[in-house]
Amino acid sequence: MLKRRLSLFCAVFAAASPLFAFTTVGPQVNCQFRTTQVNPIQLALDAGHSEIRLVGAASYNGSLVVNGTTDVSFRGGFADCTQAANNVLPVAPQPSVLIAGASLAAGIILGSAPNRRRVITLRSIELRPNLEQNPTGPGIWVNGLLDARLERSRITGFNHAGGNGGGVMLFDGRLILINSEISQNRAQKGGGAYCSGGEVRMDPASRLLLNRAETLDSNGEGGGAYLQNCTFQSEGRVLPSTL
Repeated sequence: MLKRRLSLFCAVFAAASPLFAFTTVGPQVNCQFRTTQVNPIQLALDAGHSEIRLVGAASYNGSLVVNGTTDVSFRGGFADCTQAANNVLPVAPQPSVLIAGASLAAGIILGSAPNRRRVITLRSIELRPNLEQNPTGPGIWVNGLLDARLERSRITGFNHAGGNGGGVMLFDGRLILINSEISQNRAQKGGGAYCSGGEVRMDPASRLLLNRAETLDSNGEGGGAYLQNCTFQSEGRVLPSTL
Protein backbone atom coordinates (compact mmCIF):
# COMPACT_ATOMS: atom_id res chain seq x y z
CA MET A 1 0.00 0.00 0.00
CA LEU A 2 2.88 2.36 0.89
CA LYS A 3 4.57 1.61 -2.42
CA ARG A 4 1.38 2.43 -4.30
CA ARG A 5 0.99 5.76 -2.48
CA LEU A 6 4.62 6.64 -3.17
CA SER A 7 4.19 5.84 -6.87
CA LEU A 8 1.08 8.01 -7.01
CA PHE A 9 2.89 10.88 -5.28
CA CYS A 10 5.79 10.68 -7.74
CA ALA A 11 3.40 10.68 -10.70
CA VAL A 12 1.55 13.76 -9.40
CA PHE A 13 4.82 15.57 -8.61
CA ALA A 14 6.19 14.87 -12.06
CA ALA A 15 3.01 16.14 -13.71
CA ALA A 16 3.17 19.37 -11.70
CA SER A 17 6.83 20.04 -12.51
CA PRO A 18 7.75 22.00 -15.64
CA LEU A 19 8.86 19.78 -18.49
CA PHE A 20 11.28 22.34 -19.92
CA ALA A 21 12.92 24.72 -17.46
CA PHE A 22 15.66 26.22 -19.65
CA THR A 23 17.16 25.92 -23.08
CA THR A 24 20.16 27.32 -24.93
CA VAL A 25 20.15 29.37 -28.12
CA GLY A 26 23.21 30.40 -30.10
CA PRO A 27 25.43 29.81 -33.13
CA GLN A 28 27.31 26.73 -31.86
CA VAL A 29 26.41 23.21 -32.98
CA ASN A 30 25.68 22.08 -29.41
CA CYS A 31 23.03 24.78 -28.87
CA GLN A 32 19.54 23.33 -28.52
CA PHE A 33 18.25 26.04 -30.87
CA ARG A 34 20.60 27.63 -33.40
CA THR A 35 20.78 31.03 -35.04
CA THR A 36 20.67 29.30 -38.43
CA GLN A 37 16.99 28.51 -37.76
CA VAL A 38 14.16 30.91 -38.55
CA ASN A 39 13.37 32.85 -35.36
CA PRO A 40 15.04 30.37 -32.97
CA ILE A 41 13.96 32.18 -29.80
CA GLN A 42 10.28 31.94 -30.76
CA LEU A 43 10.83 28.25 -31.51
CA ALA A 44 12.19 27.81 -27.99
CA LEU A 45 9.18 29.62 -26.51
CA ASP A 46 6.74 27.56 -28.57
CA ALA A 47 8.47 24.39 -27.31
CA GLY A 48 7.53 25.37 -23.75
CA HIS A 49 10.81 26.72 -22.39
CA SER A 50 10.52 29.47 -19.79
CA GLU A 51 14.22 30.37 -19.44
CA ILE A 52 16.03 31.18 -22.67
CA ARG A 53 19.82 31.34 -22.28
CA LEU A 54 21.49 33.16 -25.16
CA VAL A 55 25.08 33.36 -26.33
CA GLY A 56 26.36 36.92 -26.04
CA ALA A 57 27.72 39.07 -28.88
CA ALA A 58 25.48 37.14 -31.29
CA SER A 59 22.42 38.32 -33.24
CA TYR A 60 18.99 36.67 -33.17
CA ASN A 61 16.47 37.56 -35.87
CA GLY A 62 12.71 37.62 -35.47
CA SER A 63 9.98 39.33 -33.47
CA LEU A 64 8.56 37.51 -30.46
CA VAL A 65 5.15 36.85 -28.91
CA VAL A 66 5.37 35.84 -25.25
CA ASN A 67 1.99 34.49 -24.19
CA GLY A 68 1.02 31.91 -21.58
CA THR A 69 0.78 31.92 -17.80
CA THR A 70 4.35 31.27 -16.60
CA ASP A 71 7.17 33.70 -15.89
CA VAL A 72 9.70 33.89 -18.72
CA SER A 73 13.31 35.09 -18.70
CA PHE A 74 15.67 35.86 -21.57
CA ARG A 75 19.25 35.70 -20.28
CA GLY A 76 21.95 36.90 -22.63
CA GLY A 77 25.69 37.22 -22.38
CA PHE A 78 26.89 33.61 -22.18
CA ALA A 79 30.22 32.83 -23.87
CA ASP A 80 28.84 29.75 -25.64
CA CYS A 81 26.12 27.15 -25.22
CA THR A 82 28.29 24.94 -23.01
CA GLN A 83 28.63 27.78 -20.52
CA ALA A 84 24.94 28.58 -20.92
CA ALA A 85 23.96 25.00 -20.10
CA ASN A 86 26.17 25.17 -16.99
CA ASN A 87 24.77 28.62 -16.09
CA VAL A 88 28.26 30.19 -16.09
CA LEU A 89 28.56 33.81 -17.21
CA PRO A 90 31.84 35.54 -18.12
CA VAL A 91 33.19 38.34 -15.94
CA ALA A 92 32.06 40.96 -18.48
CA PRO A 93 29.06 39.55 -20.40
CA GLN A 94 28.45 40.90 -23.90
CA PRO A 95 24.75 41.53 -24.63
CA SER A 96 22.80 39.26 -26.93
CA VAL A 97 21.28 41.28 -29.78
CA LEU A 98 17.64 40.63 -30.68
CA ILE A 99 16.76 42.06 -34.09
CA ALA A 100 13.02 42.46 -34.53
CA GLY A 101 11.38 41.56 -37.82
CA ALA A 102 8.63 43.41 -39.66
CA SER A 103 5.96 40.71 -39.38
CA LEU A 104 4.51 41.79 -36.01
CA ALA A 105 3.17 45.00 -34.49
CA ALA A 106 6.15 45.17 -32.08
CA GLY A 107 9.59 43.71 -31.56
CA ILE A 108 8.37 41.77 -28.52
CA ILE A 109 4.70 41.44 -27.55
CA LEU A 110 4.10 40.50 -23.90
CA GLY A 111 0.68 39.13 -22.99
CA SER A 112 -0.78 38.89 -19.49
CA ALA A 113 -2.03 35.74 -17.78
CA PRO A 114 -5.70 35.42 -16.74
CA ASN A 115 -5.12 34.28 -13.15
CA ARG A 116 -1.75 35.65 -12.03
CA ARG A 117 0.64 38.54 -12.55
CA ARG A 118 3.50 37.08 -14.57
CA VAL A 119 7.03 38.47 -14.82
CA ILE A 120 8.98 38.71 -18.08
CA THR A 121 12.70 39.45 -17.64
CA LEU A 122 15.25 40.57 -20.23
CA ARG A 123 18.81 40.39 -18.90
CA SER A 124 21.89 41.41 -20.91
CA ILE A 125 19.74 41.91 -24.01
CA GLU A 126 19.87 44.59 -26.69
CA LEU A 127 16.68 44.93 -28.73
CA ARG A 128 16.90 46.63 -32.15
CA PRO A 129 14.75 46.84 -35.29
CA ASN A 130 15.80 45.43 -38.64
CA LEU A 131 16.23 48.69 -40.53
CA GLU A 132 16.49 46.90 -43.88
CA GLN A 133 12.83 45.87 -43.53
CA ASN A 134 11.69 49.43 -42.71
CA PRO A 135 9.62 48.30 -39.71
CA THR A 136 7.27 50.50 -37.72
CA GLY A 137 6.21 49.71 -34.18
CA PRO A 138 7.46 49.79 -30.59
CA GLY A 139 10.33 47.76 -29.26
CA ILE A 140 8.21 46.11 -26.55
CA TRP A 141 4.43 46.09 -26.23
CA VAL A 142 3.32 45.33 -22.66
CA ASN A 143 -0.36 44.46 -22.75
CA GLY A 144 -2.09 43.81 -19.43
CA LEU A 145 -1.26 43.18 -15.77
CA LEU A 146 2.30 41.88 -15.89
CA ASP A 147 5.82 42.98 -14.99
CA ALA A 148 8.40 43.61 -17.71
CA ARG A 149 11.91 43.76 -16.19
CA LEU A 150 14.94 45.03 -18.09
CA GLU A 151 18.24 44.25 -16.37
CA ARG A 152 21.47 45.48 -17.98
CA SER A 153 19.56 45.75 -21.24
CA ARG A 154 18.83 48.31 -23.93
CA ILE A 155 16.00 49.10 -26.37
CA THR A 156 17.18 51.33 -29.20
CA GLY A 157 16.38 52.56 -32.70
CA PHE A 158 12.63 51.90 -32.96
CA ASN A 159 10.21 54.19 -34.80
CA HIS A 160 6.51 53.75 -34.06
CA ALA A 161 5.48 56.05 -36.89
CA GLY A 162 1.96 57.37 -36.37
CA GLY A 163 1.63 55.42 -33.10
CA ASN A 164 2.56 55.75 -29.44
CA GLY A 165 5.54 54.37 -27.57
CA GLY A 166 8.73 54.02 -29.58
CA GLY A 167 10.81 52.03 -27.11
CA VAL A 168 8.01 50.62 -24.95
CA MET A 169 4.21 50.81 -25.28
CA LEU A 170 2.69 49.94 -21.91
CA PHE A 171 -0.96 49.34 -21.04
CA ASP A 172 -1.80 48.55 -17.39
CA GLY A 173 1.48 46.71 -16.77
CA ARG A 174 4.64 47.58 -14.88
CA LEU A 175 7.98 48.41 -16.54
CA ILE A 176 11.06 48.04 -14.33
CA LEU A 177 14.47 49.25 -15.52
CA ILE A 178 17.59 48.09 -13.67
CA ASN A 179 20.87 49.40 -15.09
CA SER A 180 19.13 49.63 -18.46
CA GLU A 181 18.57 52.14 -21.23
CA ILE A 182 15.83 53.12 -23.67
CA SER A 183 17.46 55.33 -26.29
CA GLN A 184 17.08 56.83 -29.77
CA ASN A 185 13.48 55.75 -30.30
CA ARG A 186 10.68 57.75 -31.93
CA ALA A 187 6.89 57.83 -31.76
CA GLN A 188 3.96 60.21 -32.03
CA LYS A 189 3.66 60.24 -28.23
CA GLY A 190 6.25 58.86 -25.87
CA GLY A 191 9.36 58.37 -27.95
CA GLY A 192 11.02 56.41 -25.16
CA ALA A 193 7.97 55.02 -23.38
CA TYR A 194 4.20 55.42 -23.57
CA CYS A 195 2.44 54.38 -20.36
CA SER A 196 -1.34 54.21 -19.93
CA GLY A 197 -2.77 53.00 -16.63
CA GLY A 198 0.47 51.33 -15.60
CA GLU A 199 3.70 52.02 -13.77
CA VAL A 200 7.32 52.75 -14.71
CA ARG A 201 10.21 52.30 -12.27
CA MET A 202 13.83 53.26 -12.99
CA ASP A 203 16.86 52.78 -10.76
CA PRO A 204 19.71 55.38 -10.71
CA ALA A 205 21.73 53.43 -13.29
CA SER A 206 18.91 53.47 -15.87
CA ARG A 207 18.06 56.22 -18.33
CA LEU A 208 15.82 57.42 -21.12
CA LEU A 209 18.18 59.00 -23.64
CA LEU A 210 17.79 60.83 -26.98
CA ASN A 211 14.22 59.67 -27.60
CA ARG A 212 11.89 61.89 -29.63
CA ALA A 213 8.19 62.63 -29.99
CA GLU A 214 7.42 63.31 -33.65
CA THR A 215 4.40 65.62 -33.18
CA LEU A 216 5.14 68.39 -30.73
CA ASP A 217 2.49 70.87 -29.63
CA SER A 218 1.97 73.32 -26.80
CA ASN A 219 1.02 70.50 -24.42
CA GLY A 220 4.10 68.40 -25.17
CA GLU A 221 3.93 64.83 -26.38
CA GLY A 222 6.68 63.24 -24.34
CA GLY A 223 10.01 62.75 -26.02
CA GLY A 224 11.30 60.66 -23.14
CA ALA A 225 7.99 59.39 -21.73
CA TYR A 226 4.28 60.08 -22.14
CA LEU A 227 2.21 59.23 -19.05
CA GLN A 228 -1.55 58.82 -18.92
CA ASN A 229 -2.90 57.67 -15.54
CA CYS A 230 0.54 56.19 -15.02
CA THR A 231 2.89 56.19 -12.03
CA PHE A 232 6.50 57.09 -12.84
CA GLN A 233 9.19 56.45 -10.24
CA SER A 234 12.82 57.35 -10.91
CA GLU A 235 15.80 57.64 -8.59
CA GLY A 236 17.98 60.57 -9.61
CA ARG A 237 21.69 60.68 -10.31
CA VAL A 238 24.27 63.14 -11.65
CA LEU A 239 25.06 62.39 -15.29
CA PRO A 240 28.58 62.85 -16.66
CA SER A 241 29.14 66.01 -18.72
CA THR A 242 30.12 63.93 -21.76
CA LEU A 243 26.53 62.77 -22.38
